[in-house]
Amino acid sequence: MKHLQWRPDIDGLRAVAVSSVVFFHAFPRQLGGGYIGVDIFFVISGFLISSIIFHNLKKKTFSFPDFYARRIRRIFPALILVMGSCYALGWHTLLTGEYEQLGKGIAGGAGFISNFVSWSNSGYFDRAAELNPLLHLWSLSIEEQFYIIWPLVLWFAWKHRINVLLVTLGVALASFIFNLNMIQKDVVAAFYSPLTRFWEILAGVALAYYMLQKGFMAEAELPLANKNRITGCVNNVLSFAGAILLILGVFLLDEDSAFPGYWAVLPVAGSVLIIAAGQKAWLNKYVLSHKVIVWIGLISYPLYLWHWPLLVFPRIIEGDEPGWPLRASAVALAVLLAWLTYRFVEIPVRTSTGAHRYTRGLSAVMILVAALGLTTFFYQGIPTRTLAQKTAEISAAHRDHSSREPSFEDGFLDLGGVTFDGKSTDAVLFLGDSLMAHYFSRVEYLYSDTAELPLFSATFAPRSGCRPVPKGATINSEGRQCDEYYASVIKLAEAPQYKRIALSASWEYVFSERTYNPTGRALLADLLKLREMGKEIYFISMAPFSRELSPDLLARDVRLAHLAGQDKTIEGDHAINRNKVDFLKKPAGVLMQKMANSIGAMIIDPLATLCSDTKCPYVKDGVPLYVDAHHIRASVTRTSATYIDALVETLSPPVGTKAAGADTQETDWKATTPRGDG
Repeated sequence: MKHLQWRPDIDGLRAVAVSSVVFFHAFPRQLGGGYIGVDIFFVISGFLISSIIFHNLKKKTFSFPDFYARRIRRIFPALILVMGSCYALGWHTLLTGEYEQLGKGIAGGAGFISNFVSWSNSGYFDRAAELNPLLHLWSLSIEEQFYIIWPLVLWFAWKHRINVLLVTLGVALASFIFNLNMIQKDVVAAFYSPLTRFWEILAGVALAYYMLQKGFMAEAELPLANKNRITGCVNNVLSFAGAILLILGVFLLDEDSAFPGYWAVLPVAGSVLIIAAGQKAWLNKYVLSHKVIVWIGLISYPLYLWHWPLLVFPRIIEGDEPGWPLRASAVALAVLLAWLTYRFVEIPVRTSTGAHRYTRGLSAVMILVAALGLTTFFYQGIPTRTLAQKTAEISAAHRDHSSREPSFEDGFLDLGGVTFDGKSTDAVLFLGDSLMAHYFSRVEYLYSDTAELPLFSATFAPRSGCRPVPKGATINSEGRQCDEYYASVIKLAEAPQYKRIALSASWEYVFSERTYNPTGRALLADLLKLREMGKEIYFISMAPFSRELSPDLLARDVRLAHLAGQDKTIEGDHAINRNKVDFLKKPAGVLMQKMANSIGAMIIDPLATLCSDTKCPYVKDGVPLYVDAHHIRASVTRTSATYIDALVETLSPPVGTKAAGADTQETDWKATTPRGDG
């Protein structure tokens, strides 16, 4: 399979792509749209690889075995090295659940299905994306999925004299339309689905085919070559226009932008214009072809692979975002490792005369890596590791978040599995976000004894990531259809059987000065309507929340001690000052009380049950009581969140900021063995 002449400006464009991604991940506030570098890579990949395929189809030298063998020798060496390094480092630094997920990520990376793995891991209580050392492999997986399918399509169309450009543009258009449709329905799906991304690669494919038809392959002059002053000016205009589009994408976009969607046109069109301008355009020749930029482009693939794990592992160990010196050091180390990988791994494999031997060997090793990842995943992170044993209670806390929410598809609210029958048909409707969802185990427990059912029936209908407010776009999670969901549950609340409406949420967002006017006031109007219908309204104030409560911070000391060869575990009791976590004493809490007073609603304060007069415990007998900084463990709420009980068990729950048990002191917080991941 013949290679085409090297274009240094395209390696320069690769440098732009990888640099924007790396600096976005290291310093996201300074380069909010740097993630578009991935889209630049897609276009470059589509252009270069399709150029080779087209050239060999034209020369009748195209071979599927040769094509895929070349992909293996190009992709596998650095990928195996990085995944193996992550596995070795994770053995000494990751907790059981984290190592289990790393194993899953390695298996997904080895099978080139990382995008689907990340897609499936996007639930609210899954470990945050920024703590996944192999999250970035999603883009590599999409590329390889494309190259499993597309060479077959090209070969078939070429053989049967079907217009390749029409096929390419037709599939690209379908992919682009699907992208626009999915960005409205499911942001996560739109981000990770190959069907929403293929049009970006196909943009490069279409450009490569156009050049072939015009007789301008990559080793020759490009379609608007500098044969005279006019065409030279046009080339420069194309190149600078492309650069402007990329600059706009980097600085206009941020993590909150609906991406890919229409916004992805910026990096895709910008990349196409720069490549089409040709290597003699001024920007391409004197900037993108500069030897330093080209050098970065040459190591761009291993740099992309190395940078993300090197940024993530310090974040995992620290339990928080590391300072900028550590992040800058991680970037510098990534560059060094990328060069070493390129020089001593990639080049020897590419230039070796034993190509078939390398292909077979790399394939065998990748199968072993996949098997290792799957074994680690199925053996639940290998809990016999020393660090895993020292942090067993912390890992159990991370998994102890069983909850249940009604499904919501296409505007239909399915209450199957979230309704509980009491002695009366009169019911309590529980609404809110994940801070209501973590009370499910207590509600389920109250209805578990059929011989002593609560007085009221209940419907448990929170939605994680969705505060129970209308017009909540600024404070709700994307892609969760929160406004549509709220409209459905508030309509449900009007049903005559619901005599009580209980709400629990991240109230600090709802009642902040920034969001109260667009969200809180709209909520007030809906609650007033429910009050006029004779319904009782209950706000469940926020349980203690603080970064200090997170098991991740407890894990930090154990990890560092383990790395230093010291023996350390979590022991004894730990508590936080009550005043630091008393939401009702904060400005947002005071504002919530004013709203409650204005409509005759009642407030239940979890601190009256969960805390003493001065302290709120977050570790009891060496056992963490929280899943993270905000959410109480399911086993803890099951035994200790007794302030929920009066809502369903008695006709007259306590009024005001004192809940059932408010006169008692700190309860005996105990975390029972979790029943599963929930």
